[in-house]
Amino acid sequence: MRQRIALILAAALALGGAALIPGVHLFLTGQEDAVIVEEEILYGDPTAARGLQVTLGVECGVGGTDLLWDTVFTPGETAAASTDFTALPWGQHREMTEEEELRVKFASPSLVYAGPTDDANFWQPQARNGRLYLPARDAASRTGPGEERRETLDLADYYDVYPVHLSAFFNHFYNSNYADMEQLTEFFRIPVPEGTMMEVTVSRNEEGLLEDASCRGETGLPKIEVPLFTDSYAYLFFDPTGGDQAVDVSQIAGGYGLFRLDYHFSYDPAPWMTLDNIETVLPVEGIVRGVTVRDGELLVFSEENGMLWMSVLEAEGGEVKQRLEILPVTGETPFHEAISLDQGVLIWLVGGQAAVAEKDGGIWRVALTGDLSDAALAPYFSDGAHDDDRWYGSAAAFDGERLAVLYTLPSRETTSLPDVGLTVLDQTGAPVFAARYRRSGHFDQSSRGLLNYSPGPYHWTEDPSAILAFS
Repeated sequence: MRQRIALILAAALALGGAALIPGVHLFLTGQEDAVIVEEEILYGDPTAARGLQVTLGVECGVGGTDLLWDTVFTPGETAAASTDFTALPWGQHREMTEEEELRVKFASPSLVYAGPTDDANFWQPQARNGRLYLPARDAASRTGPGEERRETLDLADYYDVYPVHLSAFFNHFYNSNYADMEQLTEFFRIPVPEGTMMEVTVSRNEEGLLEDASCRGETGLPKIEVPLFTDSYAYLFFDPTGGDQAVDVSQIAGGYGLFRLDYHFSYDPAPWMTLDNIETVLPVEGIVRGVTVRDGELLVFSEENGMLWMSVLEAEGGEVKQRLEILPVTGETPFHEAISLDQGVLIWLVGGQAAVAEKDGGIWRVALTGDLSDAALAPYFSDGAHDDDRWYGSAAAFDGERLAVLYTLPSRETTSLPDVGLTVLDQTGAPVFAARYRRSGHFDQSSRGLLNYSPGPYHWTEDPSAILAFS
């Protein structure tokens, strides 16, 4: 079953004449420019998706100009289709919000210092703070005037545990004072494995002053994630299996899990961040995979003893309010991500298993589970998707009974925007509707190269904020 939905570009375009959008000249030849969406129903009836509205955002970069449009349609209802089209002048882009970020990380091998200066100044606290400076200082002790020395050294010969570096960006740049470094390092206490080799370079000028010293290499340490950062506290987590080798977390004070930092900012005379406390607020006997912040709560997803758990914490005080079993997990189907919905969160496992957790009367519960893998959906329909197509970069909606998932499909034609798939599951997790949507654009080919719908020199991207909503 196919329906063609004509979506008219709602811009300042005049039929039979020329239109001017600031920064972009469009020359039309009497044809109305339109975007066409073709719906191919693969399974079920559109009534199973009643009340669902689909919004697709598209951005086209043409030279220095961005062409943007949002297409809105309702499955099976052509009357609901519309497109809002805009063009941003040269040099203007979608408004970006500046993220306030706390950067807490295990010290990566990095430049220690660049001179020239004497040894006393070279190894002052500002130069060595949070840096792997000890191997470089050792190599410098064997470097004479006018020499450059390169050595490969084992970091474990110099450090028992990794030094931890802390810096913050919050309206202004803040850096931690030096005592904080020792407190963080002593809290995390991540051992340095033997055989962690560093490339050290040291050079002195003819007068014997140090000109440069560096210590570079791969530590295999995981990235620390910061899901929530305020002006007085932050939460941190990391996956100890995310590096080249498993990280020993047995020495962390309070145990491995979700960590909380409390701090304050001051000017003395420059802006400084002082750490007041660090603690493990949620010990985890497994792996913390992700954290979602929602309505003043932290939803912490962890894999423990073959089960994916969701722990609910009150963000302001850090109290654990609830622990909820979500889905069984194995090594082949770990947690991927959680998507915030109007009524809860959608939890994805790698491979296609999914669950919706919903808050009811202040208590979270699992409201729906389903399997969106290609193998599970094959008895009902086939849309050409691979397993990861449905859980990578998708949008979703949940109305308390139905789960709708929108995802990008492999395109049948290289000259068009990617096809889009839509699947609706009922409360039992069974599919009740599925469709494939192909979009094409009719931009007048005689237009002077600006709105030519082809891959050519243009860069087409799907807006990651595609929206699904039940009315």
